[in-house]
Formats: sequence, C-alpha cells, structure tokens
Amino acid sequence: MKRVLGPMLFLAASAGLFGLDWGVLLNQAPKYSQDGFFYTETVQPWASFLLREDIDLYISGSLTLKVEPNRETDPLVPGLLIPELGRTELTWRMTDGITLNMGRFSLAESSGLIASGLFDGVSTGIALDKMEINAGVYYSGLLYKETAEIRLSQSDIDDSKPERYFSAPRIYLNGEVLFPGILNSDHSLSLGVFAQFDTRSPRVDSQYVFLHADIAAGSDFEFGFSGVCGFIEDDWSFNGVSAAVSADFTCYLPTEIEDRLLLGFHAGSGEWNDTIKPFLPVNAASQGTILSAKLSGTAGARVGYTFHPVNVLSIDLSADYLFRLDEQTYQKSDLKFNTGDSPYFLGAEFYGTLIWAPLSDLLVTAGCGAFFPQLGNAFKADAKTLWQISVSAVISL
Repeated sequence: MKRVLGPMLFLAASAGLFGLDWGVLLNQAPKYSQDGFFYTETVQPWASFLLREDIDLYISGSLTLKVEPNRETDPLVPGLLIPELGRTELTWRMTDGITLNMGRFSLAESSGLIASGLFDGVSTGIALDKMEINAGVYYSGLLYKETAEIRLSQSDIDDSKPERYFSAPRIYLNGEVLFPGILNSDHSLSLGVFAQFDTRSPRVDSQYVFLHADIAAGSDFEFGFSGVCGFIEDDWSFNGVSAAVSADFTCYLPTEIEDRLLLGFHAGSGEWNDTIKPFLPVNAASQGTILSAKLSGTAGARVGYTFHPVNVLSIDLSADYLFRLDEQTYQKSDLKFNTGDSPYFLGAEFYGTLIWAPLSDLLVTAGCGAFFPQLGNAFKADAKTLWQISVSAVISL
C-alpha cells in the first residue's frame, strides 16, 4: 500500500505546488487510397505546470505506430514505433507587454507560405500601443524528419534516408511587426523577414520578405492576402529571386444555418529565367490534399463551402483546380507527365471533410475525395484517378 500511496502523494503535492494539469491524447488514423491501406496510431501524453504567476511550462511527447502496405507484395507490414518530443515550451511573461518563449513550439510566421509547425528555439513578443513585434531564432536539426518535412536541397533529400531520424540541420531567423486595427478594429497588417541558413556543404540558403493583410467588411465578408519575395543563394553565391502569393475571400452567408463560402488562390514562382527561380518554402503546405503538389512552380484556385447543420457537426466541401506554371519545376509525381503544347493544366480535385465533436473529449474527422488528371492536359491520357478515404479519432483522457 505504501508503494502505491507514495507516487500518488507526490503527484498530488506537485499539482498543488506547481499548478499541474496533465492528460493523454489517443489518435487512431486509418487511411485507404489507390496505394493501399495505411494506419497510424499515436499516444500523446502532456503536462502543464504553472511554475510562478508569470512562468508556464508545457511538456508533451508522442509515440507513433505506422502500418503501411509493402508495395511489392502488398501485405500490411508494421512500421517502427516512432518517439517524438512534442510541444515543450517555457513561457515567461516578463512584463505586461513582453513575453519570452523557449523550447519547442510553433513558429509564428503570418504569411503561411514559408514555414509552419514546431521548431526548437527562442522567441520574444513585445506588445506596444499600436503594434506588436515578434522575433525568434530556431533550429530544425533535432526534429523528426517526417514530421518536419524540410526538403530545401538535395542534401535534405539525401539525409532523409530511412536509418536517419533527425531533420535537416538548418538555422532560422524570423522578425515581424504586426499592426492590429491599422485602419479600424477589423483590419490588420503584418510585415516581416525570414531567413534560413544551412549548416552543411554544399549549402542552399534563402531569405524572404513578406506581408500579410486581413480586411473585414462588416461581419459578412473577410479578405486575406499574403505576399512573399524570396532570395536564394547556393554556396554563398546569389542564385535568383522568387515569389509567392495567397489570396482568400470569405463570405458568411445569410442563411438559417451557420455557413460560409470561400474563394482562394495560391501560386509560387517557377523556373522562368536566369533571375526568377522556383519559390522555395521551408515546409509550407502543398497545393491540394491528394495530389500534394508543392507551391514551387504551381498555382491553385479553390472554391469551398463550410456549414454546421448542428453544433457538434461541421462539413467542409472544396473543389480545387491546379496548374503548373512551367514544365521544369514540378516534375515529381506518381503520374506520368505529358509532352505537347502547353501541358500546364494538372487537373481538378474534389474533397469533403466531416468533423464531429459529440463530446468534449472526443473528436472524429473523416475525409474523402479524388483528383482527376483527365480534367487537365499535364499528365498522360491514361493517367489514373487518385483517391483517398481517411478517418481520425482523437480521444482525450
């Protein structure tokens, strides 16, 4: 009995002393596509501590089991158990307007076109009367390579071999100024710079200047715009400039149910001449959900509709048409490319997502869709339709 009471009393004392809160997330995620059946199971323990009135500590981790089809014989083969350190962040509210973050946490970059996800580093936020300043230094060499998804150079691809755990050893600098309510309370503007530096040779470095604007017209219309200009160096030699843009228009419809209509456009420069080069994001999201074409040298137009038939249910329907902006940049695909007059139209993708949250500790997400290369001319005439069905259930304990 004493062996049981000892740890319990210690945890109880720690909870009282440090303001301890803790839990476990269980995520089951099966997926089925033309490539076979995939299954991912993840256990994510977390703990939150209030060390002082002005200092918080959050610690999390994960253990993931992946089951994937062997594409030669097509049976299911179990993958390795993958341990990861998740968000592990110390937050110090130094004064009313200054906050310091240390550890592994989400990188704040407002354009959404350059980098996203967890990075190791230090950042600070300074809130002034009419603006906010954010700055940080980060490193990706201790992240798990498949989660970070950093593929900026051939060195990154070579280092992603199966026996290697860690991601590309790169250093990142970020600085941003945010003007909330620049014209009125519904508008905001962000201006920033971002840079990444390789620590290996041969090296590929890049720097970016970006802006992001959010504009609202009353409560029914919202417009968001992001623009990025990038500069690329190979082994310290200037190699060209690049650019990317993103624009989204959202309309909240005057209907009895809560619903909205989204129109969006995203594009990144390609291999256009000796000066204009492919846009080189660190790990930004791909165009589409199924085709997964990178933003480099591609463009996509989207129409989306989201509605909530009941409070615990959300349904999102989207249609994307994807293009490539040159014939050199986007060339790696499971589908074979066509040659001919202006083979720039990749095709159309249709996808639907259902999010159901019947309980506060249960979230179920289901999605299905298909990409139709037959609706474009970039791929061979006999290119197969790509499709995907996925389900994810997250339980909080």
